Amino acid sequence: MAQEKSIQVKIEAGMRPGEVLVFPKECSDDPNFDEPGDVHLLLQEAAGDEGWTRKGDDLETQVSIRFQECLLGCSKTLQGHPGYPAGLEVQIPVGTLHGEMVVLAGKGMPKKGTQEFGTLRVRVIITVSEKEREILRNNAVVLRAMFS
Repeated sequence: MAQEKSIQVKIEAGMRPGEVLVFPKECSDDPNFDEPGDVHLLLQEAAGDEGWTRKGDDLETQVSIRFQECLLGCSKTLQGHPGYPAGLEVQIPVGTLHGEMVVLAGKGMPKKGTQEFGTLRVRVIITVSEKEREILRNNAVVLRAMFS
């Protein structure tokens, strides 16, 4: 006779995809078996974390900023960080270059069994509008003089 049974599962902060939780003798109480088998649960990444990559205890993502924002610096709120449901504010320093990483220690994933967190690395992608391109082209001589 088939029975249903619930198993209480506790996922600890910092557990990683690929870890296996084992519940001994919780499977198949069929009388044809000498003893019940073990239930194995394999952890996987949660769905919905698009744009975020976990590397051990560290996280990586990217943010797009406008040309003006790279020149002046700015603040961006990153959505989707698993530890910050309301978003995580990140300061982009003045003069940040296209492809540069902003590194935030302690803003990654929890380190299992500790009170510490990994590192967050944010790759900065700079977008330049057609209007900004035209302004830069028309003022190239002035800009060279300013930055040389």
